[in-house]
Amino acid sequence: MITLIYSLYDVKGRQYHQMQLHANNNCARRAYTEQLQDEKSMIRRWPSDFTVYFLGQFNTETGVIDTVQGPPEYICSIDELFPEE
Repeated sequence: MITLIYSLYDVKGRQYHQMQLHANNNCARRAYTEQLQDEKSMIRRWPSDFTVYFLGQFNTETGVIDTVQGPPEYICSIDELFPEE
C-alpha cells in the first residue's frame, strides 16, 4: 500500500518536523486540524509559524520511499486550518 509522507515546516526554526503518513492531502489536513485542538501544542499557539508540506510516498509492502522531485510541495499553512470562533 502506498501512503503519503507529510511534514510541518517551522518558519521561525527553519526546519521540518517529524514526518507523518496519511492517505491523501485531505487526511493530512484533518490530522493537523485535530492537533489544533490541543491548547498546549505549538501549532495552536503560533499557527502562522507552520506550514504543511508533502515530501513523498512510502510503500508499506516494499519499504521503498520515493521523494518528490525538487523541493517539498506546499499543501497549506496551519493558519488556513485554524477553526473560526
